[in-house]
Order: sequence, then C-alpha cells, then structure tokens
Amino acid sequence: MTVVVVDTNLWIYLFTDQDVEKKQVIKQITKSFSAKNQIVISTQIYKEIARVLKDKIKLSNREILEILSAIERLALIYPEMPQDIKTALEIKERYKLQFFDSVIIAFCLRKKVKVLLTEDISISKITYRERSINLVNPLQ
Repeated sequence: MTVVVVDTNLWIYLFTDQDVEKKQVIKQITKSFSAKNQIVISTQIYKEIARVLKDKIKLSNREILEILSAIERLALIYPEMPQDIKTALEIKERYKLQFFDSVIIAFCLRKKVKVLLTEDISISKITYRERSINLVNPLQ
C-alpha cells in the first residue's frame, strides 16, 4: 500500500476554482488514495491550507471550516515532532530547500511515507539516513 502526502497548494487547487484542469487532476488523485486511507498530511500542511484560504483566497471562516472538514475526511492528519525540525535543518542544508518544505520532508521520512505530491520542489528524490522519499509533481 502506497501512502502519500499531498502538499498545500494541491489542496488549494482541489477546493478552489483557481485552475480547473489542475483541480480535476488532484480530484482524481485524492479519490483514488483517500478511499483506502492512503493520504497523510502534517498539521503544518493543514495550517498552511487554512492560512492560504483566508489570506490569499479570501474565503469566509465558514467556507474554510467546510474545506478543513472535507480534508479531514480525505486524509489522516498527524503532528510534526521536535525531531522533524532537527532533521529538517539537515535536509535544508544538504538539499538547499526552504525550511518549511524541509519540515514536510522530515515529517514524511519519519512517517515512512514514500511519495510526496508537490508542485513546489524540483528535486525528485531525497535520501536521509537510509530512508528516502520520492517527490512527484502530479501536474507535469
């Protein structure tokens, strides 16, 4: 069973009409993985979704709460741990990534997730202490 993490901006495409083509791609992906509880996200991603919907998309609190509830039905949500932050610092330095992207990757590695679906990171694979994760842009 493949477990995936779906990054923030892909959720934004799914729940807004910013890009209808991207929305359809993400809809198919979440449909195929969520039925088997194969989507995992960190609380960081969950918070980022709420922030983007509020600050950039300008949705109402009611609309945001509805979207967050829908995400809870599609994905298992887990917190980051202090070790994720420490690991992220090493990943950031080694791969020259943004800090918060590195935290998501560290979270994935700890949770033994093999695939991170993201549009933001151009590296295709990250290895850290005998664990690795494939970074896939499903929109390419």
